[in-house]
Amino acid sequence: DRQRTLAISWGSGVRAPGTWIVWLVGYVERDGNLWFFALNLDGRTYAEARDRRTALARRALEAVGALPPAP
Repeated sequence: DRQRTLAISWGSGVRAPGTWIVWLVGYVERDGNLWFFALNLDGRTYAEARDRRTALARRALEAVGALPPAP
């Protein structure tokens, strides 16, 4: 398996009643390559926004080759 470093910071808050905002920033270093990423989105509940944040970030990083496909 190829060695990689994944560094992430994330957060969330209530934007308005019934609207959560979540964000995620970080980088992946793998095989001498470096990818930076940032994601900011909102949802009706924290769980909805959190789950979308994780799924979108994972798909994007897989698409550019920063992460291997999920099993």
